[in-house]
Amino acid sequence: MSFDEAVNLYKDALIKSVKRRVRGLRESQVGVIFSGGVDSVLIAKILQDIGFDPLCYCVGHKDSKDVESALRVARDLNLKLKVTEIDKKTVRDLLPEIIDTIEMEGLLQIEVAVPMYLAARSAKEDGVRVIFTGQGADELFGGYWWYNDVVGKEGYLKLYDKLWEDLNLLYDDTLEREDKVTMTHSVEMRVPYLDRDVVRVAMRISPHLKIKNKNDSMRKWVHRRVASIIGLPDYIAYRDKDPAQSGCGIHEMIEEIAEDYFEGKKVEEVELDDKGSLYRYLDEDYGTPAALAYIEEVAKSLD
Repeated sequence: MSFDEAVNLYKDALIKSVKRRVRGLRESQVGVIFSGGVDSVLIAKILQDIGFDPLCYCVGHKDSKDVESALRVARDLNLKLKVTEIDKKTVRDLLPEIIDTIEMEGLLQIEVAVPMYLAARSAKEDGVRVIFTGQGADELFGGYWWYNDVVGKEGYLKLYDKLWEDLNLLYDDTLEREDKVTMTHSVEMRVPYLDRDVVRVAMRISPHLKIKNKNDSMRKWVHRRVASIIGLPDYIAYRDKDPAQSGCGIHEMIEEIAEDYFEGKKVEEVELDDKGSLYRYLDEDYGTPAALAYIEEVAKSLD
């Protein structure tokens, strides 16, 4: 399959996937979790192109990359955007509710749940019934930085296996958490990148067309080309990837909250169960000792 053939097959499958997921819905019932990155903006643009005017929801610190990017692209594509700004007090007050909702205590799981939780709550207030997310695109097209290591150390056949492995980890690592977060606000999450036909097409595409070589910092070339064809500006279609917890500023906030809490006190070393997340980030030492200890303190207060 050539690059152009892959682009056309994937584009057609993705548009059909989005159309399937809006059948029977009114325009006012549809929203998008919107980080300002290529995955979520592409879904919003397809919705717009098929006749919907989705409400897009972005959460982050006022100076965060996600908010800055979301505001710019929403203006350029004439998308409706609702930004929820967060600060340390907001996050600190919300943590017990987040931990109780997702039933997980891993730092990474909690960090990525915060913006999703606030976006879903905002969507409920607006009467949105269904919210779209961009989950799955990175696993299908090799979006994470660690895939470069796989290419460099083990080759493209191993990359193909690793993409399938990470797709199979998505429920335990991500989808279960996000389903809990959205359904606690009576909002249904829909994930067009995980449509059966989209997955079939994507996994037929050679890994060479997704990541050019071990030094390819952009990755996801077929996906990005489709985004460009559909009308995303290049500053989004070819924007570098930021992890959700970093793009919105939540990671640094929790570390600062923890440092304030333990100021002048000894911090005991703790280990938190992050399910598959740390495997996928190849980082068993994620988070500062203070941040991990603080999360444990909050979790204990719920017992």
